Amino acid sequence: MIIMKSLKGNLVLLKKTISLIFNITGKNFFYVIFLTIGTALASIISVLLFQQLLNAIELKETGLKEVSIILLIYLLFNLFSDFLTNISSYLNGKLRLQLEYKINYLIIEKSSSLSMREFEDSDIYNKLTRLENEVAYRPFQTFQALLGIISAFVTIILSSIILLLWKPYLIVILLLLPFLSLYYYLKIAQENFKIHFERSNSEREAWYISYLMTHDFSFKEIRMYGLKNYFLKRFGILKARFRDQDNNINKKKMIYSFVFNIIQDICLGIVVFIAVISAFTGKLLIGNVATYIRSISMVQSNSQLLINNIYQLYESNLYMQLLDEFLSLEIEDERGSAIEINSINEIEFRNVSFSYDGNKNTLKNISFHIKKGELLAIIGINGSGKSTILKLICGLYTNYIGEILINGVDLKKIDKESYRKCISVLFQDYLKYEFTLGDNVSLGDVSNMNNSLRINETLELADATFLKNNTGGYELDSQLGNWFDEGTQLSGGQWQKVAIARAYYREASLFLLDEPSSALDAISEKNVFESFFKLATKEISIFITHKVSMAKKSDKILVINNGVIEGIGSHSDLIKSCEVYRNLYEKDQIDSSAKNLVQIQ
Repeated sequence: MIIMKSLKGNLVLLKKTISLIFNITGKNFFYVIFLTIGTALASIISVLLFQQLLNAIELKETGLKEVSIILLIYLLFNLFSDFLTNISSYLNGKLRLQLEYKINYLIIEKSSSLSMREFEDSDIYNKLTRLENEVAYRPFQTFQALLGIISAFVTIILSSIILLLWKPYLIVILLLLPFLSLYYYLKIAQENFKIHFERSNSEREAWYISYLMTHDFSFKEIRMYGLKNYFLKRFGILKARFRDQDNNINKKKMIYSFVFNIIQDICLGIVVFIAVISAFTGKLLIGNVATYIRSISMVQSNSQLLINNIYQLYESNLYMQLLDEFLSLEIEDERGSAIEINSINEIEFRNVSFSYDGNKNTLKNISFHIKKGELLAIIGINGSGKSTILKLICGLYTNYIGEILINGVDLKKIDKESYRKCISVLFQDYLKYEFTLGDNVSLGDVSNMNNSLRINETLELADATFLKNNTGGYELDSQLGNWFDEGTQLSGGQWQKVAIARAYYREASLFLLDEPSSALDAISEKNVFESFFKLATKEISIFITHKVSMAKKSDKILVINNGVIEGIGSHSDLIKSCEVYRNLYEKDQIDSSAKNLVQIQ
């Protein structure tokens, strides 16, 4: 549990927070602090000027001219004070936008640097979710609390000096209660953070249900399976629990605040009574009485503001601690020994084993070799480990046992950035970018964005002719998807062809395709594979499939079952020697015959 336990810890974190805010906002940081102090000073000076005005009116010997001058100074100073307040408000708004943008950027930047294993860590994911949910207001709230503390502290000090010159013992009475309440407020802040941190998983679930209910991709199943009421009930139960927890915290805050306010008001009443009696007995002028009453009120209100801002800073500090921990996460060194490569000529797995959770192995002692110009098909039933092999080749996981050699060099020693530039991959869960057609394809190589000639070539290779206009060309500026105006929603197979074109767009030396025809019809599947097989004669190409009819056209077939290689070789070799492959082939034949029969009928 991440909870602040010591004053020292808070101060260290506060120092980091101030440093972060200063680095982001620069000179605006000092401008806002200067204006905050100036505004606090102005409020005290305004009180003293008003005292002089009242005393001048009360004293008969003061002439109208002197009173008018004091009044003019008082009014001009108030105008100046308003000017400071407005400038401060403008700079605060500017600073808020700076903080929100930059910290959001830092979170996204850090997220993009995490490894696949870190992304799948629930603790890290919970932190990331919490940071994303509160990034729009928490960092600025922290700074606002800091400014509030500075303003309240300056006002209390100056007001206290005024009161010390009158009744020194009043300060003890006026300041004791607020600081006593601070202890209870900080306990509530700690409890509040604990509740929010522990319900991160549940908050993510509520967000996910809301996401399902408000986006088009899930509309059909929710409507056809009648899931609306089920999801609404599940969402309502989660939100009701959150509401009850938050209400309980707010109730405690209200009770503490009410009790301390009553005691403070009683103390204030006693002090005001003393001031009024002094005025009646002639010991004080009316202006002084007004100043003392105003100073007492300012000490009291700013003491409460100080407590509230310390509470707010403490609560926000808990968020900033999460941010600090997240930004301080050690990123896996992807440069290895900084061995850069510009092409992939061969890949070798030597006794590679891998586990996602550190317990059960998904892959067990995998060994195979493939070189440039060869086409390898990986075949097996669902969950056998096919996609995991592709992920390891991509370098998405490094916590495997054994060796993966690229051009004879250990993959862990190769600079991953240069390595991935040599790879083009189509994942089974490929992305459907809600961008233009041109962007969707050219995102395959951002160093060569919007090369229209190349985009057209790869769309032809991917058999994406359905996207052609009446003149036979591709409208690369056409919007895909329906998130934005004038967008065109595609079918599953059409999206897959766009994703295949994106994979072809990069001029890579290694092509990896995971179930490239899973959403395609028979004719499209044939066309796509014919194009892929032509590419495979030049580079290293690996594809995953369930269909023996496609796998048998490759140079090598790797048969995997329950994370173990059952056989590797050509179609004819495996039919003779591998029972698992033979069973897959027979099933493929039966499925093909059944499909042909349906078509004939």
